[in-house]
Amino acid sequence: MFKLNPQSLTKFSIKKFPIKHSILDLSKIKANQIKLETIKFSLTHVISSLKNILEFQANEKGVHLTFDIDNNIPIYLMGDPMRLTQILINLGNNALKFTDKGGKVIIYITLDGEDKRSNEVLLHFSVQDNGIGISPEQQNQLFAPFQADSSTTRHYGGTGLGLTICKKLTELMQGEIWLDSQLNIGSTFHFTIIFGIQTRKKDLITNIQGYKILLVEDDKVSQDLMTIILKQFGGDVEQAENGQKALDKLATNHYDCILMDCNMPVMDGYTAIKKIRQQDKFSQLPIIAITANMINKEKESILALGANEYITKPIDIELLFQLIIKWIKPIENRVQRTLLAKPSSVQKTKVPLLIFPEILGINTHAGLILSRNNKELYRRLLESFYNNYKNSFETILSSNNYVQIKAFAHKVKGAATTISATELCHKAQKLEFTCYTLIETSMDDDYELSVLINDFIFEFNQVIKGLSDYLKYNHDP
Repeated sequence: MFKLNPQSLTKFSIKKFPIKHSILDLSKIKANQIKLETIKFSLTHVISSLKNILEFQANEKGVHLTFDIDNNIPIYLMGDPMRLTQILINLGNNALKFTDKGGKVIIYITLDGEDKRSNEVLLHFSVQDNGIGISPEQQNQLFAPFQADSSTTRHYGGTGLGLTICKKLTELMQGEIWLDSQLNIGSTFHFTIIFGIQTRKKDLITNIQGYKILLVEDDKVSQDLMTIILKQFGGDVEQAENGQKALDKLATNHYDCILMDCNMPVMDGYTAIKKIRQQDKFSQLPIIAITANMINKEKESILALGANEYITKPIDIELLFQLIIKWIKPIENRVQRTLLAKPSSVQKTKVPLLIFPEILGINTHAGLILSRNNKELYRRLLESFYNNYKNSFETILSSNNYVQIKAFAHKVKGAATTISATELCHKAQKLEFTCYTLIETSMDDDYELSVLINDFIFEFNQVIKGLSDYLKYNHDP
């Protein structure tokens, strides 16, 4: 039986999760046609991505955002991380929207129950703010399709549609959602979800031995991260820095899987995926798209173009391997390929003990988690970022070319996320969005752009200085 914490406020029963994936829209929810995915995922990765999304809005409003995560929660879970993220984004955005400057938003995640026989856990999520609060009358209709109080909607924006979706999703995931709130004091939205527990298997990723993988990625830091990991576990990796070069390689080479970044110069991943799928001989070739954005519309467009799956930056290595293994096609000479794989590619490397001091502008604790606590790998990623970006921004940022600046900011955003340079990621994201707006509206705002560029350069220099100081005194052993 599940052992419930005394603080737990909910009861639940265990049911099986649907397995197949479908894209969420309101009409499917109303028709009870929405289906969930059940995949292995890292809660740490979900929170890291969520933090990157919400902190931008929090910084804009001057609201303090913090996370409080129960250390007893298993690292690897089974469930639908995209639906979980969607609920948390909805509730997090609402909390930030209704909290004034100087206020606080805290997201708590606790382990409320565990059933060792079924290998499942009950997680309790709480999103707390000290904003305007919600009256009892409003609370009664809060999860209806539209909010009752039009004055609040006019002032703060939005309808109850997001909360309706949250309610339906939590119910589908065998949980529930409820609210504690007082006017002018604040609100706390609670919801629970049942997840399976996935135990790591030491030999899980050796299944890629002998397979040939084409990595299409223009960012050197992300290139290094994925290439090192894939080769460490037997993958035969080739690189292409844009979609056109990927097409050129496909014309003369065989690959078992393609990892395709979406935003690249010359030819982006969207165009490349479309062109690949237009060729009948590549109709079954697994393509896993990589994106730095968590926007659902972008993910829908990626799948519509023909990608089998997508994964967001920062890359969750365990999830990446899971997706590769899921889609890669078994072949008759699998055993022969495995035997022909270079022994050095699958040997475990003894990782030297490195001490990571605090680095200016970088959250090294979060970076180590994203690097699977591989200190040597993380150090190489930091060095790669430094070597590839230390002298790269002055010409581009002084050009006043919105398209070039936007592309550079997007590239830095992804690389900064990989090494957990959180503030630089936020500055890059803001700069990228502003350039996008200026391009779409055909407007000129050199003053605003120059302010954002100066903020970006300041944070960029902080990170480069921090890395320079670190690398100067921490050489390879």
